[in-house]
Amino acid sequence: MAYAGINWYAGRWIASSFHLNKIIRLLPLLFVAAGLLAFGTMRLRHFAAFPGSAALSFIGFSWMGGILIAATSFAFCSLIFFILRKCSVIVPQHMQAWITVAFAALCLASSFYNGFSQPKIRNIELRSDKLPQALDGYRIVQLSDLHLDSKVKMDSFRRTMERINKLNPNMVLITGDVIDPGVDLSDASKGYFNALKAKDGVYACLGNHEYYFGLEESIELFSRFGLKLLHNDSIETAGLRLTGIGDIKSERLDADAAASYAGRNPSMPEIVLSHEPLYYKEFAEKGTMLVLSGHTHRGQIFPFHLFVRIVYPFFYGHYAIDGTHFYVTSGTGSWGPRMRFLAAPEIPLITLRAVPAEK
Repeated sequence: MAYAGINWYAGRWIASSFHLNKIIRLLPLLFVAAGLLAFGTMRLRHFAAFPGSAALSFIGFSWMGGILIAATSFAFCSLIFFILRKCSVIVPQHMQAWITVAFAALCLASSFYNGFSQPKIRNIELRSDKLPQALDGYRIVQLSDLHLDSKVKMDSFRRTMERINKLNPNMVLITGDVIDPGVDLSDASKGYFNALKAKDGVYACLGNHEYYFGLEESIELFSRFGLKLLHNDSIETAGLRLTGIGDIKSERLDADAAASYAGRNPSMPEIVLSHEPLYYKEFAEKGTMLVLSGHTHRGQIFPFHLFVRIVYPFFYGHYAIDGTHFYVTSGTGSWGPRMRFLAAPEIPLITLRAVPAEK
């Protein structure tokens, strides 16, 4: 109902602002119908993949993202012009309409630019007394929320992998939501992630979209791609203990169950991969050095930021609890529309620093 209301509001705003009196009642209904059709296209590749379904899904997803940005722009500009009127600053009605449309167009262009551009490298330095001096300067690249659902996205990420290799990371850690329906399953995709070069390997945990895709199928595809999956499991390598947690909500893990996989070897610095940024206090109590998460997309399209923050208080960026570091990335890719508004994609390059020993 909220989504239908957004479509209705956008259609009503356009009809009334441009005095389209003959269709002022019809246009909002047409927008609602278009919105519902767009919503239906997101299911095409789940149940009825056919030539052209990817293009239809792209159009549908773009409408969904675009209508949210447009409606938000209309509401924002209406508020600004209302405040100006109260301050006795009068802007002619026709100018208000065109200024608002221009503002919405700029926001839409920005969102598509961010959605299709290569993610920026975000340099992060984390200092921990849990890290031995021998690992001082250890470099980790975090990837998350790739949502590889088309050949176009897979080709784009191949270019991303080339950029990552130039960073010369010691390890690459992927925190879930790697795949979605539409992913290339041809023989050409075998060993897809082998293009990533990291001295100590590439490891991943599951995200909620792997469960939507099908858990067994996702696990098989991770293996086919050349990813080392940690599913409620740990591995000790390069002086670190890596622990991967299954998607917390998909597996209905409570705080105790999720945290029980961590802290099993206190003698080693531990990095936990957990797709959803939940139960951070419990992970900190286990003495974990670092927890990496994604999932929130930093809202992906404003104003979703506001709602995502309510569900996930650890929304984006670096947090620390009792000496344990947490990083929630905005994600490397995008889900649904290739759009990101006020939430640019990123590749965190995390450099671990040891606390110097006292002389």
